Amino acid sequence: VFPDGKGVGGYAEGEKMGQVIGYKVDYLIDDASQASNALIDERAAGWDPVTQTGVIGRKFPGDFEWLENYADGRINDYDQFVIGYETPHTTGGLTNILGFKGMELKVFLDFAIGHTINDAHRAALNGNAVGRSMIQTTDVLRAWKQPGDAAITNEPRVLFHDASEQNNRTRNSDYSSTRADFLCIREITLGYNIPSKLLSKIGIKNLKAFIAGNNLYYFTKFKGYSPDMLGGRLGHQDGKYPAFRTVAFGVNIGL
Repeated sequence: VFPDGKGVGGYAEGEKMGQVIGYKVDYLIDDASQASNALIDERAAGWDPVTQTGVIGRKFPGDFEWLENYADGRINDYDQFVIGYETPHTTGGLTNILGFKGMELKVFLDFAIGHTINDAHRAALNGNAVGRSMIQTTDVLRAWKQPGDAAITNEPRVLFHDASEQNNRTRNSDYSSTRADFLCIREITLGYNIPSKLLSKIGIKNLKAFIAGNNLYYFTKFKGYSPDMLGGRLGHQDGKYPAFRTVAFGVNIGL
């Protein structure tokens, strides 16, 4: 709740449930002039490795400048926005079964549209990996390194431990949160029914051989493990294992 009585987040009559709350990136600070004119950021430690000094709120080239939501000349908890919703507004699926001369093909697709996921796992890897001896993603190969880079990348500079330094990557924001719309090839099963005249000689009424695959592929722009929300905090990808991709072979026999 803002000092003026307004606010963002929580629950209120008439508002949609499941809001994802976070900061919005204004721009990537590219040089010392922009850094000196940046808003004081209360979640930035302002540590300068050159002078070995820390000034809370200080920014440097390669940091994000955040948008203000409550105009007080500072970036703090009041400057968060609704950046999405945890649950899809539309879900659905399509099943089709085709048959021809003993062959049978079953395809099941499903989709979800309108939900946002905060990829906290990816943010932790890229922001804290050095300090915790974890492997970063290839995102950091595009990180800001020198003045002028802001024109060619939206990746902030690499820090030893972002969560205790500038909080560029590890705070909830529209940088780490993305729409997770997807279309999934959930199941494909291909089967063949052996002709009964071949089976009658060995006392079998029917025999069907099949190969089936599940959770085969997601068409999505989400970079995390899976745009499906399976366990953990709703609206957050915390590194939980996604649904397994499986392939099975088998036969159905009727005696």
